[in-house]
Amino acid sequence: MKNAALIGSALLTGALLTLTGCDDNYGDSCSFPQSEELEVACTDPGTGRLATCVYRRSSDCTSSICALYLGSDPFCTESCEEDSDCPGTGSVCRTLSSGATVGFCVIPEFAD
Repeated sequence: MKNAALIGSALLTGALLTLTGCDDNYGDSCSFPQSEELEVACTDPGTGRLATCVYRRSSDCTSSICALYLGSDPFCTESCEEDSDCPGTGSVCRTLSSGATVGFCVIPEFAD
């Protein structure tokens, strides 16, 4: 009985941490790595402007995902499959390429 109570308590704590910790700094600014290769990869060759890039090893973000969306300032985000996966009101799920199944959440400030 004591073990069952401990397991129940651990599960409840884990669920609360999951609910409260998943978007701790969602939408906050983050540092995008700087390199010539990355700048080339993240630049739209047609316009010469920064396009959309996702950096999945950001120490600035709880989710480890820092994104630039259509040349925006970099922001912390989360992966998603549809708009309802994104935290907050007005966030949308966008993929990097057509046919991709996993995307990233775009904050309302940058959503198209």
